[in-house]
Amino acid sequence: MSQVVSTLSNAGISGQAFKHGPQINNVYQLEIVTGKGEVVTCSEKRNSELFQSVLGGLGQFGIITRARISLGPAPLMVKFHLEHNACGFGLVNNPRPRTWLKEYVKWIRALYSDFSAFSKDQEHLISKENAFDYVEGFVIINRTDILNNWRSSFTPNDSTEANQFKSDGKTLYCLEVVKYFNSKEANSMNQETEKLLSELSYIPSTLFSSEVPYIETNLCSNPSLSTPIDLPPSDTLSSLDSLDLEGYITFHDVHNASKDFGNRYHLPPLAILHPKSVSDISTVMRHIVRSTSNLTVAARGHGHSLQGQALAHQGVVINMESLRSHDIKIYKGKQPYVDVSGGELWINILRETLKYGLSPKSWTDYLHLTVGGTLSNAGISGQAFKHGPQINNVYQLEIVTGKGEVVTCSEKRNSELFQSVLGGLGQFGIITRARISLGAAPLMVKWIRALYSDFSAFSRDQEHLISKENAFDYVEGFVIINRTDILNNWRSSFTPNDSTEANQFKSDGKTLYCLEVVKYFNSKEANSMNQVRIRLSL
Repeated sequence: MSQVVSTLSNAGISGQAFKHGPQINNVYQLEIVTGKGEVVTCSEKRNSELFQSVLGGLGQFGIITRARISLGPAPLMVKFHLEHNACGFGLVNNPRPRTWLKEYVKWIRALYSDFSAFSKDQEHLISKENAFDYVEGFVIINRTDILNNWRSSFTPNDSTEANQFKSDGKTLYCLEVVKYFNSKEANSMNQETEKLLSELSYIPSTLFSSEVPYIETNLCSNPSLSTPIDLPPSDTLSSLDSLDLEGYITFHDVHNASKDFGNRYHLPPLAILHPKSVSDISTVMRHIVRSTSNLTVAARGHGHSLQGQALAHQGVVINMESLRSHDIKIYKGKQPYVDVSGGELWINILRETLKYGLSPKSWTDYLHLTVGGTLSNAGISGQAFKHGPQINNVYQLEIVTGKGEVVTCSEKRNSELFQSVLGGLGQFGIITRARISLGAAPLMVKWIRALYSDFSAFSRDQEHLISKENAFDYVEGFVIINRTDILNNWRSSFTPNDSTEANQFKSDGKTLYCLEVVKYFNSKEANSMNQVRIRLSL
C-alpha cells in the first residue's frame, strides 16, 4: 500500500498521463485517516472536498489507507519505445517463466541533440489522435558511449551509423513511446509506427529496438519477486569490521540505505560506511579491490536519487553526510570560490557564503542535498540557462577512484577524470571535496509566479525569457494538477496583482503550468526594475 500512498499523495505521472491523466485522475474512492484520527471514506460524490484535497496533497490533508483505482484492459501486445527497467509496465531483463504472459513488447529508443525538436515531437505525438499510447522522455548528460551500453538490451536500426555516434560531453534527449496492438494488427501497426517515426526529427543513428515479454504484475512492488539476497561469506564481514578507520562501519540497521527518493527499488546493503575522513573511503575502496568479494559500492548523500543510484545491493553504501565538516573555506578575489567537503549540504554553503556577500552561481531548488550528490548528477535549476548547471561551475575536485586512489582533478589536471566524474552518477569516482565558483549574492529579489492553462504558451514564454538578454536572473516552471484553491495558498508568500480576479479563479480539477521568475536588484534600482515590460502570453 505504501507505493500507492506515495504516488496518489503526489500525482503519479508517466507517459500515459496525456491520454488517461495522472494516477490521481483514475481513482474512484479513497479511505483516509484524517489529522484527527478519523477514518473517512471519500469520493467525487462523498466528502468530495477531502477527496480532491488528499489526491496530490503531499500527505497534508490525510493518510491514504485504501484506494479504489480504475482499471482498463491490458494490452495483448505492445510496441515499446522505453527506458531500461520500466517497472510501471512490469518489464524486467531476467524473465521468470512462472510470471510471464505470452505477449511481447517492442522496446525502442531514439535520441535528440536539439531540445526544441525533442519537445516539438513530443507535443506532436501527444496531440495526434490514435498515434501512441505512451509518450515520455528523459535527459542524458555527458554519458560516455551510451549507444554501446544499450546494446546489451537493444538492437540498433543501423549498426554502422550507431558505431560512429559519440555521446561523450553531450546533452541528449531520449524519446520514449508505446503502441498497443494485437497479433492480427502487427503488420499494419508496424507500417503506422514507421510512418509516425518518419515524421520525427531524432538523430537517425540512435534508433534502437528490442523485444521483451510483457507481464501483468509490477515487479518493483511485489515482495515475492524482489531481488534475491545472496549472503556474503562471514570472512567478508570480519575483514571489513577489522579495518582501521577514523569512522566506523555498521552491518545492522541498514533499512534506510535500502531505498532512495524514487522508492522504486528495495536493495539492502551488506554494510554502511560512516567515514570521518577521506582516508576512510580510500581504505575501504582499496580493501574491496584487493579482496575477492566482488562487493559493489555506492556513495549516498541525502538519498535523493530516483533510479537506485545511491543503493548497493549486498555491497557497501558510503554515508557521505558523515564526511561533512565545519571546514567551509571561502576565497574572495576576482574569481571567488568556496572549498567544501563532498558531504556538505548546499544550504550550509549558502548560509556561510552569504556572510561574505557571495553565493554559488547555480543552485538546486532543494538545498538540503549534498555537494557530491548534485555534482554527480548535474545540479539544474532556474539559473542554469544563465550560468549552466552546477557541474559547469566547478574549478576543482578531490576524487577517490574505484581503486581507492585519492586524486585531485580539474580542467587542466587529470581533465578526463574531472569531466567524467561531473554528472557521472558516481561511476567514475566518489567526490570527496569540491572547489565551487561563487558570484555576488543579490541584495534583493523580485519573485513572480503566474499560471498558464496552455502548455504551448507556457513553454514558448519560457524560451522567450531565456533567450532575452538581461530579462530575468531565474526562469523555471512546474506543473500543478488538480490543486484546490492554489492562489489562496500562495498568499502567505505572494501578493496578487489583482485581488478581485484572483479570488474568482478556480484551480480545482485543472492541469496548470506555473512560470516562476526572479529578478535581482538593489534598492536604488527598484523603480527602474519595476518599469521593465516583457510581453508574455498570460
